[in-house]
Amino acid sequence: MPHEVDHRVAEALVAHAGHRHQKLPFEGFHSRLRRPLIYRTAAWRQYAGHEGLICQAFIRGHFRCIRAGMFRMIAALSVTLLASPVLAGATDWQEIAPGVTARLISSDTLSDGLTMAGLELVMPAGTKTYWRIPGETGIPTEFDFSASTAVTGSTVHWPFPEIDTSQGYMDYVYHGTVVLPVELEVSEGAVLDTIVTLGICSDICVPATARFTLPLTFAGPDSAQTIRLDQAMAQTPVLWDQPGEPVSVVTLGPSGSLYIEAPNPALDPAKFIADVGDPAILFETPQKSPDGNLWTLKPLGGADTKGLEGSPVQLTFLTPTGPYAVTRTIVSSDPA
Repeated sequence: MPHEVDHRVAEALVAHAGHRHQKLPFEGFHSRLRRPLIYRTAAWRQYAGHEGLICQAFIRGHFRCIRAGMFRMIAALSVTLLASPVLAGATDWQEIAPGVTARLISSDTLSDGLTMAGLELVMPAGTKTYWRIPGETGIPTEFDFSASTAVTGSTVHWPFPEIDTSQGYMDYVYHGTVVLPVELEVSEGAVLDTIVTLGICSDICVPATARFTLPLTFAGPDSAQTIRLDQAMAQTPVLWDQPGEPVSVVTLGPSGSLYIEAPNPALDPAKFIADVGDPAILFETPQKSPDGNLWTLKPLGGADTKGLEGSPVQLTFLTPTGPYAVTRTIVSSDPA
């Protein structure tokens, strides 16, 4: 028997897509994100979690993997998204590598001199691109807004990556569809003229470069792009705001390894990245002591870690409540 659609749910989602000030009930999202995300509402999960459905389809503009009972709700949402001024908030798609398309998107809103834009990538299965620290084999993604008009500053926000060791190397990557949000300091009349350089890898790795031009009209919010940007920001690390400290002291031992003392039990070593600001210095997955109170991070590939004492290290990690990042100063002390 087909699953019946609750039209109250569809109406609530449609209202949310068109009116960002209306907050739906939600839970389990990253606590520092100010905007609610429809895919994390209880109403959305009624459908998105039902029978293991894959529900990115309406975001990507097709209905693959959607069961017949959901068609009316998805169609209603699609009408709402298509009715928004998509041309105002997105460039045309460009094929930047075989099978890989990209475009620049914008929320098309201005608040206190700030707006959100982002690079949206769609990659086929088996293809990946890279985080801000690519890892052992990748090419970092870089943005150049210098040719833009009325843009005075930019900050790229990086969703937490996959830690990929499938090829025998440790890389920090993205697969499938990904949005890399950028917070921009702008004024009226802004035009984004953006050059993006990134690595695209499947069987081989190639550098790709694309140029996008997007006028920011601020005539009205683009709800479809705002949803995409909100989803990406929900996956972006924020400062730790949970009870207790995630880690206490980070020390550098004579062997060149980092030691992390008293890590929070909520932390998973397999979803933990230590970044000293030099892409040539990477660390292996942390190894736990028998009691779990000490983690050891060995330098990858014999990287030279001498002289890191007194330097900052950014620790980025994924927890059940979302991704976080903290910074600690490395001290010199070899635990006994």
